[in-house]
Amino acid sequence: IGRNLATLAPGSAGVDHNPTSVAFCLATGRRAYVPDEFFELPPEARPRDGLLAAHVLEHLPPGTQEEFLAPYVATLRPGAKVMIVCPQERGYRSDASHTDYVDGPRIVEILRSLGLDVEGWSSFPFPRWAGPVFVYNEFVVVGRVVAPA
Repeated sequence: IGRNLATLAPGSAGVDHNPTSVAFCLATGRRAYVPDEFFELPPEARPRDGLLAAHVLEHLPPGTQEEFLAPYVATLRPGAKVMIVCPQERGYRSDASHTDYVDGPRIVEILRSLGLDVEGWSSFPFPRWAGPVFVYNEFVVVGRVVAPA
């Protein structure tokens, strides 16, 4: 519904599979699209400097995260940042719609398989020990699109 989108730079856009969420964003003056609309935009009309996927990968069928992210990463320019946020254990268990536990090392592996430069992962807002008990502790991974050689 645009909570993250509201904090991003002007010109940012959201993509959501839920048309109701997209409509809500549009009604609040934000740019948002369902995936088909986003990919129908001419490349120059798509934001290309970064990608934030917060609390998305854990909702996908197991093993489909790379396939899901690849077309979005392909729209980004060299140097663009990609940030992935997924819940740790307690947060994962808190939502019955979570279908695949995606931890920090796995996110790193996914982004590297897509050709991104990734240093590692972090735990937010508390250290990793809080993941099994604090519902809002998250894995955070930031990667960069590598310029072609």
